[in-house]
Amino acid sequence: MGARDPALALSIADMMSAIPLPIATAVIQQLTAWDGAEAMARCDVPTLLLRTELDAEDLRLLEIKPDLTVGVTVGAGHFHQLEVPDQVNAMIDRFLELAES
Repeated sequence: MGARDPALALSIADMMSAIPLPIATAVIQQLTAWDGAEAMARCDVPTLLLRTELDAEDLRLLEIKPDLTVGVTVGAGHFHQLEVPDQVNAMIDRFLELAES
């Protein structure tokens, strides 16, 4: 789901469209080749995954890394860090507090 605020959606589209095509192409190629499950299995530090909703992949990652912390934002689309930054920042702050204790 995209941004729910039409002005924000337009701003995001403008930002994404401004990326030079060779860079955008390389990013997409690397994202599709990336094996998140393998990376998660090797990760030995506290990890926070922020999502807009839980899905089967999240449950799979929790099986791979049981100490994974998953935060779910409310009322946002794909760009929750731009749409609901107060929720995202609060989740990061709380995660860091827990990781330090």
